[in-house]
Amino acid sequence: MSPVVLSLQFLAGAAAIGYAGYMLSRSAENLARHHGWGHGWVGLILLATVTSLPELSSGISAVAWVGQPDLAVGDVLGSCVVNLLLLVVVDALQRMQPIYGVASAMHLLTAAFGVVMLGFVTLSLLLAAHAPLIYLSGA
Repeated sequence: MSPVVLSLQFLAGAAAIGYAGYMLSRSAENLARHHGWGHGWVGLILLATVTSLPELSSGISAVAWVGQPDLAVGDVLGSCVVNLLLLVVVDALQRMQPIYGVASAMHLLTAAFGVVMLGFVTLSLLLAAHAPLIYLSGA
């Protein structure tokens, strides 16, 4: 395929994901309101799980079918960085007061867990040569 067609496919996929994100946010808000669930928990459990499905799909595809584990690791870590950048942008757009001033303290636990998991990934990347090989056989 030509680079133009590939670029158009990529942009169409990005547009579909953007619209789906809007619909997911509205649906999550309606679920939270209807069931009386906390918005922080709905974001942490439902939205985070659903919006991580593309990383799971592209990660599995990158490793299993394309044979490029660097794509999978780059996708997931890049997604973390972009998500943090999005928080910075949203905070900058929140003119009345910083977004962190109105966000629930429940997000401290989520942030701490994220830091621990990124630390685990960092250690795994640094110590990969010394890690034992685990072979999972189908037998």
